[in-house]
Amino acid sequence: MDFKLVFRFLRIKQYTKNFMIFIPIIFAKEVFNINMLRNTFLAFVGFCLIASFTYIINDIIDAPKDRLHPKKKNRPIAKGDISIKMAVFIAILVFLIGAFLLILSNIFAFLMSIVYVLNSLSYSFYFKKKQIFDVFFIAFGFLIRVYVGAFASSVEVSPYLFLVMFFISLYLGFGKRRYELLVMEEKSIDFKEVLKHYSVYYLDQLMVISATLSLGLYTMYTLSIKSKIFFYSVAIATFGIFRYYHITHNLKSGEPSEELLNDKLILLSAISLVLFDGMILYFHV
Repeated sequence: MDFKLVFRFLRIKQYTKNFMIFIPIIFAKEVFNINMLRNTFLAFVGFCLIASFTYIINDIIDAPKDRLHPKKKNRPIAKGDISIKMAVFIAILVFLIGAFLLILSNIFAFLMSIVYVLNSLSYSFYFKKKQIFDVFFIAFGFLIRVYVGAFASSVEVSPYLFLVMFFISLYLGFGKRRYELLVMEEKSIDFKEVLKHYSVYYLDQLMVISATLSLGLYTMYTLSIKSKIFFYSVAIATFGIFRYYHITHNLKSGEPSEELLNDKLILLSAISLVLFDGMILYFHV
C-alpha cells in the first residue's frame, strides 16, 4: 500500500492537535524527569493512534457527504482508494496498538482516551447535527487531550488551565465552522446539516466572545504567578489569536490543524509562548 495514502488515511496532519498532551508539563512548575517525559511521549504516540481510529470511523460514516466537499472528496474512503473492509481492519489495528501504549503510560490516561473515543462517536453520530453542541464537543476533544497528558505526567490541571483551554478550543471550533460555511457556499447545508443554523455574523460574535474570555483568563493567570515579566507573554498569546482571526476573515481558511503547520506566524507565536512560559515557570524568572 502507498505510504502517502496511509498517511492521508490516518490524518497525520491532525496530530498537531495532540501536542496539547504536553501542555500540563509546561505549566506544571516542576522539573522535568525521565519518567514524566517517557510517559507523556508514550501517551502522545498512543493517543495519536487512538485519534486515527476515530478519524477512520468518522470517514466511513461521512464518506457520502465528504464527496460533496472540495477537499474532503479526496479522502481515501470517499475517493474509493481504500475499501470499507480494509478501513475497519486498519482502525482496529491502530486502536489496539494505541491502547497498549497508553496503558504503558498510565491507566487513567488510557481511560481518558476511551472518553475521547466516546466523545468523538457521540459527535459523529448525533451532536455534529446540533447547533452549539457540535462545537462544544469539538472543544471537549481538545480538553480531553490535556487531561490525557495530565494523567500521563501525573500533573494536576489547574482551573486556569482548564478554562483557558476550553475557551480557546471554542474559538478554534467556531473558526472552523466559519471556514466550512464560507468554503462550501451553496453546498454547505448538504455537506453539514448543522451549518444551516449558523451565519457568518453569528460565528464572528462567538469567536470574539471566546477569544476575549480566553485572553482575559490567561491574563489573570499570568498575574497570579510570582514573576515580574510573566505577563509579557500575554502579548504573544494575543498575537496568535489575532493571527488566526485574520486567517479566518481574510484568507478564507480556518482548519486549526492545517493552520498550525502551514502558517509560520501562528507556529512561531505558539513556539515562542511555550518557550517563554516554560522559562518563567521552571526557572522562576
